[in-house]
Amino acid sequence: MHRHIISLPADPRAWAGESLASRILTFRRQAQLSQQALAAFLGVGQRTVSRWERGVDHPSPSLLQRLDALIGTQATPHLPHLPALYDAIRDAPVPLALVDGAGNVLVASRSHPARHETQARPADRLPQVLVVEDDHGVLQATKAILNRWEFRCFGITSGDGAVEAVRSGDVTPDAAIIDYLLPGSRDGVDTARALLALIPDLPILIVTGEAIVENIRKIADSGLSVITKPVDPKQFHLALKALLLMRGTP
Repeated sequence: MHRHIISLPADPRAWAGESLASRILTFRRQAQLSQQALAAFLGVGQRTVSRWERGVDHPSPSLLQRLDALIGTQATPHLPHLPALYDAIRDAPVPLALVDGAGNVLVASRSHPARHETQARPADRLPQVLVVEDDHGVLQATKAILNRWEFRCFGITSGDGAVEAVRSGDVTPDAAIIDYLLPGSRDGVDTARALLALIPDLPILIVTGEAIVENIRKIADSGLSVITKPVDPKQFHLALKALLLMRGTP
């Protein structure tokens, strides 16, 4: 049996009927993020996000790609100018799916495998991710984005607190995302080592914008997976999924 796919562009500027400004605003409100939190996650200023949402400025090509990784799969299904097309695809007698330029399934017919693959899983079956980050805006944005990617999140602002939370059983993470610069007695690598002593096979991703040579060397020598700031959402998502797959977590 043949499967039919309709492809749509991933570039937000290619969508007629809804501006990039309104899509950013819609995403931020749906994720319950402040402008400052989204800006902190993307590595820009709050005023920059404000200018995007007011339509008086436009993201650079690199920022546009990072934004599309966030809003491309969330705002598109709610576009008001496509309801007839969506209904036609849902009722199609053959396996049919509508996907965006990044390969994300937006809607599928009842007989298409993607119809079942994209159904949301119960919350208690979602992988739990421990996020250790002392910047409140970045923590808020990271948790919101991970929740939208169907991860359960437990956020904490220090390495000492994270280790104690795992030791006490308050959280049993399937993976951990740890910022390198943390308050208290442990940096991100020290925190990771302490967590691995408690959960030896715990997948860990270190997030850093570190520029000090000694700290860079410590991160490199740790052998841990690393992603640099400002975080690229697509790389971030892929890295986390890869770590979970290595552990055997779906």
